[in-house]
Amino acid sequence: MLDLRERLERAFDFAAKQTRAIVERTPNFFPIYTSGGRWEHDGELWTDWCAGFLVGILWKVAERENNPWFRQKAEEYSQRLEHKKNDRDV
Repeated sequence: MLDLRERLERAFDFAAKQTRAIVERTPNFFPIYTSGGRWEHDGELWTDWCAGFLVGILWKVAERENNPWFRQKAEEYSQRLEHKKNDRDV
């Protein structure tokens, strides 16, 4: 049986893999909600918490793995998120 640390490492690695797949499959989009187990980008925006969640995961993975690809994406998506916030405030 795996100890807790090994289980957490596997879970984090899985999250990093899934996050990278989302960014590569749908670049420049923030996931809004899921439908049938897939992220959706169209439709009524009833909540926008997912955008910040994605950026946070990108930063966590970049920090943990010291991975330049994740750092670059975290910076890019952070800038996009800031623009989204500013557009809403206007």
